[in-house]
Order: sequence, then C-alpha cells, then structure tokens
Amino acid sequence: MSQKESFVDYDGLVEDIAIEDQDSEVEVLAEVDAEDYDGTKKNIFLSRGGAERKDKSKIAEIQGSEDGKYTRIIVDNEYSAVGMYLNVLEQYGFDEKETMEQFKENDDIFSGYVKWLDNLTIEDRKNRAMNQAQDRAHRSPHIKKYIENGNWRKIKKNDKINLFAEKLYNGINSDARRCYENSTKSIKAINNENLSYFEGFALPKQAGRIVAHSWVEFNDYVIELTWPWHAPTPPKETIYYGVSVSKEDIINSVYKRGFTPYYLTDEEIANEFG
Repeated sequence: MSQKESFVDYDGLVEDIAIEDQDSEVEVLAEVDAEDYDGTKKNIFLSRGGAERKDKSKIAEIQGSEDGKYTRIIVDNEYSAVGMYLNVLEQYGFDEKETMEQFKENDDIFSGYVKWLDNLTIEDRKNRAMNQAQDRAHRSPHIKKYIENGNWRKIKKNDKINLFAEKLYNGINSDARRCYENSTKSIKAINNENLSYFEGFALPKQAGRIVAHSWVEFNDYVIELTWPWHAPTPPKETIYYGVSVSKEDIINSVYKRGFTPYYLTDEEIANEFG
C-alpha cells in the first residue's frame, strides 16, 4: 500500500473507487492496469482517504476532472467499495481466481470483506439491493420504473438450464460491459418462446452496489450473459429485480436508438448518457 496526494496527473485514464475518509491522506489499497475499448490505458484503483461525498444522502458519489480523464467514486463504507472494485475488475475481463488470490495479499481489508460477505443472507442482499435502488430512483428514471413495474427474479441451476445457458452464452460473443447488447443479440439469435428479455437492476455476488442491468430468462430463470464471474447461470447470491420486454418491442427500440435501456425515453437517454 502506498500514499498518494492525487491521481489527477496519472498517465492514462483513472478510475478510483474511494472509501470515504476526508481526514487522512490518500492510501492506495489495490491497483491494476486495464485497457478501454479503444485501447486507451486505464488505471483502476481502490483507495482510502482524501475523499468526501458532497451529498451525504448518496451511498456513492461520482466526482472527477473536467476533462474526463479522472473519475472517482466515493463510497460511504469499506465493504461496499471493495465489492464495487471487484465487480469493475470483472467487467474489464480480469480472471476471478487470480484476482482473488492477489487480493488476499492485502489481508487487512480482504479478510474483513470476506467475513462480511459470507454473513449476508439472501434476504440481506435483497434489502441491500432495494435500499440502493430507492436511493437512486429520484436521480435515475429507469430505476424508478423498474421498482414500480418489476419483481424479484429467480435463479436455478439444473442440467437443462445449464446446457441451454452455456450454448447461448458461448454463441453470442459476449462483452462484459454491454449487457443491453448481449441480451438483445441473444433474443434475436434464438427463436425460443421460453426465452425472454429482461432489464432492471442487479446486485452482483460481490454485493458492492446495484447496477442497472439487462439479462435474459429461460423458463423464468435468469441467464447472465454479461458478467463473466457470474455467467451463464449466476450463483444464488446474485440478486435480480426487473421487468420483461417483448422481443418485438426491444428489437424495434434497438433499431431506433441503439442498445439502450428500453424503459428510458429519448429525452431521459440524452440526460443519462449524453
């Protein structure tokens, strides 16, 4: 672990998931080098100190430099930050086993996080997911719509589901950061009345923070096509809450405006992603 005054002048793009502590200097707890879609170098950090949320009502607050080079997500507690950091590494294609082995070297933070994670029940995780969704609902219109129209989704592993999920996942060239595209491609590729498109929010097994997300379901059971540490039949610790969209409606939506959340209007998409 090392001390840093700032990440702003670091070479390349920087994403820093910071544990809130405004009274101490920045301490780097973990760091990796990654690449963005266009090949741009990106440095991903987990840090503690030198960070404070301006809006204390937010569980996590995004701050950053005007040029977009530096992004800092300030989180209100240590275990949430660790879970978010691990899910980010998953989305950048890092191997799960290697990542966890390296993370164990930082025992000060790893052992406490694992114990906290192991003590979370499924009901704890559902409560955590819904509390976070309600926190975001007034800022993210699609989250609000998911809460109002969706419900908890089911996870099940058996030979039939596993076989179907594996074939589907291996056949679409999945991208770990493009859930809407992955789910839509699978719906278009396979004509199966038991396969449905869903979008909503999900709490990954790392339990850091909910993610606005899309997935498909086979016979009403979740198939995860995006997160490689979860795919294709997610572990029971993963929490999904969402609503189905018909194949016709989602394909028409993609033709009009690309791979975006169906439950956002054009104006909301411009505000959310513009």
